Amino acid sequence: MQHVWLIGMMGSGKTTVGVTLADLLDMPFVDTDAEVEASSQTTIPELFAQGESVFREIESTVIGALIQVPASVIATGGGSVLSQDNVELMKRSGSIVHLSVDVPTADKRLDGDGMQTRPLLSSSTTSQLLEQRQALYLEVSDVTIATVDKDPGTIAQEVATWLDM
Repeated sequence: MQHVWLIGMMGSGKTTVGVTLADLLDMPFVDTDAEVEASSQTTIPELFAQGESVFREIESTVIGALIQVPASVIATGGGSVLSQDNVELMKRSGSIVHLSVDVPTADKRLDGDGMQTRPLLSSSTTSQLLEQRQALYLEVSDVTIATVDKDPGTIAQEVATWLDM
């Protein structure tokens, strides 16, 4: 089996579903945001304070390195698909699963996160970000799985079924 790349808007459940899916598939789980922080030895908000491009460059380096690790379930940052190079690496190394979410659900799930952990929310709303990225998520993904009104286990099972496990 190849990698399972989870993409989607912040608040779509990529990390939560990813952990559950990895357990279900008996695969390692990786969160690119955690890997960015580990490799840069700083937090994502601190990286964004240096400029979003600084964060995106490190994120791309992390994604490039991850294609070399054993097959894993990988939760990506919401903007990882903004780089065509990232998308090409993900497509070459596995399946891209878009976890879709609507704005009210994303806002509810993100309630309390704010700028401290989600720096893009300081300059944009979830509605603006989703409007900017939705078409791209749909274009690059191999499948879209709706997450609204579903628990992580149900979503993970839907992904596993799609993967034909």
